Amino acid sequence: LAGLIEKNPGNLPARLALVAAKLGAGDAAGAVAVAREALELAPDDDLVVFNLANALATETTTRPDAAGQAIAQYERAVQLNPRRADAYLNYAALLVSTGKPEAAYELLVRALWRYFEIGIYPAEPPPKILSHAFSYGGKSEKNEKKKGTGQLVLERIGSFGPCGNHATTNLCAYLC
Repeated sequence: LAGLIEKNPGNLPARLALVAAKLGAGDAAGAVAVAREALELAPDDDLVVFNLANALATETTTRPDAAGQAIAQYERAVQLNPRRADAYLNYAALLVSTGKPEAAYELLVRALWRYFEIGIYPAEPPPKILSHAFSYGGKSEKNEKKKGTGQLVLERIGSFGPCGNHATTNLCAYLC
């Protein structure tokens, strides 16, 4: 991929593939660098912004200050494309992993409201759906009965756009 990019520096799909390859190889810093180059080529492309956010979120394991940058990029990705369900899910997972489950819950409510407002949400308004879906304090006997509800909410969000099952599963492990 690096050779392909060298021959054609404007090849955005190759750059995004290289970001994914570097993340898969455990090179978060390298993925961030390539994602930043891609952002220079397409600053308003929500997929590029989303990939940078993912790379930064991965980099938080070695560089905790990257979390704030990742959050800013996830915010930008969902502003550019409110239907980008995978961005909402990964963003919420990052919030939970940085000790902010309440903010993750609020983000998911905001995501469902956006879907409802733009007319693609097929059911009742989000607060009714989310009212008992998640627990801030971790799992409890009472919340174990509601575990399926949290999974359902996350699946509904994921059904509105491209989304990996891993994001839903990881987020539900934190919130459900």
